[in-house]
Amino acid sequence: MRYWRQEGRRLWMDCEIGSFHWDMPKKWKLSETHPDLLKLAEWVLLDPWTPGIIDKHEWSRKPGKKPGLSFSAGIESTAAMLIMPKNTVVAYHERDFESMLKHDNAKRFIKRLRWRHFRKVTIVKSDHEKIRTHFGKANGFSTDLACAVHLILMADFLDLDSISVGMPIDNSWLAKGRKFRDFPNTHWYNKWPPIFKKAGLEIILPVNMISQAGCLEVVQKKGFADWAQSCLRASAGDTCGRCWKCFFKNSLLGHPVDTSSNEIQKFSSTEPLKTAAMVLYASKKTGMFDNLPQLNRFSHINLDWFNQIYPPGFNLIPERYRDEIRRNLLELLVEMSEPFPLESTDLENPPYS
Repeated sequence: MRYWRQEGRRLWMDCEIGSFHWDMPKKWKLSETHPDLLKLAEWVLLDPWTPGIIDKHEWSRKPGKKPGLSFSAGIESTAAMLIMPKNTVVAYHERDFESMLKHDNAKRFIKRLRWRHFRKVTIVKSDHEKIRTHFGKANGFSTDLACAVHLILMADFLDLDSISVGMPIDNSWLAKGRKFRDFPNTHWYNKWPPIFKKAGLEIILPVNMISQAGCLEVVQKKGFADWAQSCLRASAGDTCGRCWKCFFKNSLLGHPVDTSSNEIQKFSSTEPLKTAAMVLYASKKTGMFDNLPQLNRFSHINLDWFNQIYPPGFNLIPERYRDEIRRNLLELLVEMSEPFPLESTDLENPPYS
């Protein structure tokens, strides 16, 4: 059984494996939060280990009026923020426990958004990423949508009708960033969005039709390249230059990268190649491809199109927001031409295409 309680601004979830907390906004109240949202949060947090959480639950929450965005301050969620409607509510999850990961760059960016761009960003501290450690796993999100639990819990308080996450082509239409799949017919798409919708919270994937490369261009063209930061190991305003994300993201922004680092050497030597499409796009654009002989098997691959828009992705956006997101994106990027090269992408099985 799971039990929710509030002590001042701190919300607690007591469950079979312990107690986990969130530090909520001042006027947020557990008593004014619909039971559907609590049940949805439990499901997103515990489903991998506790089956049946939502079985027989009768959903009744009505949608609010605003879209919400789970904001990480990284490239993809920033791109999502930049093409979403102006009334989008932005909220950031901060780890509330000792960790290798740093929030310095994110806080620097959020401060910039607040003071220079007059953008309200709500920060919620929580230790829910420790749930995984009870099952022998490293700290992290229990499921893909656990990154948005803070928004689920605030959905009534913020009057939300939907929750957005920065899921690009690399995680939607490409399985593990390598091989094309019919995303709307995947297990993921048929599991999560229908239940969220029953709770009056549609899932919006505003960047599902562009890749990490496309997101990077959106951020650059909007003037946020010096602020949005996916590297979680560097101090504010800096990059580490040695992690996997620096390798295929920050390299495209001109930041120095050490391709001899253990992490870059290890991940670029995996078979199948980790995050293959974006890695090949970035390494070929920057010339780093020639420094990594382990990638030679992909020398014939051309990914010049990887920063373009995949038009079928717009069909996954709720109709009330689709035209605005499409219009905003088309001001920044071009659409792929048919036949769409994305649909013939297979960087998992030789001979690679």
